[in-house]
Amino acid sequence: MQRFLARLAAAFAARYGTLLLVFGALLLGLGGLMQLARMRQMSALEALDPPPDFEASLRVEAGPGESPVLAAGAESPGPLDPALGPTPDPLRDPAAQPIASPTPAPKPERIEIPAVGIDTPVVEVGWEARVVNGEQQGNVWQTADYAAGLHRGSAGIGEPGNTVISGHNNIAGSVFAELHAVEEGDLVYLSSGERRLPYRVETKLVLWEEGASPERRRVNARWIEATPDERLTLISCYPPWGNTHRVIVVARPLDDEALPDLAAGAAAR
Repeated sequence: MQRFLARLAAAFAARYGTLLLVFGALLLGLGGLMQLARMRQMSALEALDPPPDFEASLRVEAGPGESPVLAAGAESPGPLDPALGPTPDPLRDPAAQPIASPTPAPKPERIEIPAVGIDTPVVEVGWEARVVNGEQQGNVWQTADYAAGLHRGSAGIGEPGNTVISGHNNIAGSVFAELHAVEEGDLVYLSSGERRLPYRVETKLVLWEEGASPERRRVNARWIEATPDERLTLISCYPPWGNTHRVIVVARPLDDEALPDLAAGAAAR
């Protein structure tokens, strides 16, 4: 029986071996072309608009009768405790923790982005040691499974500071799978108990992360630092087929007067 199978295998290889080799080479070539196309697509996304400067996105406090303005050079209050500054995940670089007020505001329990179908619970996440080849290399943010993760120490609903929420894009529930499809002007809702606060998307970034230089990753990580202004920052990996980049969405709280017009515009998408 073994001789028969060996002869059968030899006959098959003699007859179809070259064809199989050609087919394998074609598959490898096709895979390379697809990867090249994806790399070009990502490069086009990065070159579409230069990423805005984090410092320029900080809002200074407005005086009586004035509106908040964007101010280049405004300074972040920095970490609550430098000893607690882990390497954030998904950005994986040392970054300050968002500052919580002395009287904690309600923490978000649910996030909704109707324009792209995101509607998921929010749970608090912390960080854990990152070990590579048996050596600890800083800390990494945990990412919640089947829920969005509120970074520990983030600002609560309705208080000044940076409310940072991350989520998976292609595993463990993929709760932020469509975050990359969010557009400027879309509405985001954070809920806690009976309170539901609306935000308007102001900025969306696609930032190179995997294989980027340490300096570039540090610049990327600034978007999850503590801020003196009130904002919501959402983070996920990108593209949908991988994790080489990060998509970051920054939203601002809305006044009740602006909500009806913006909701009507979002419904028309």
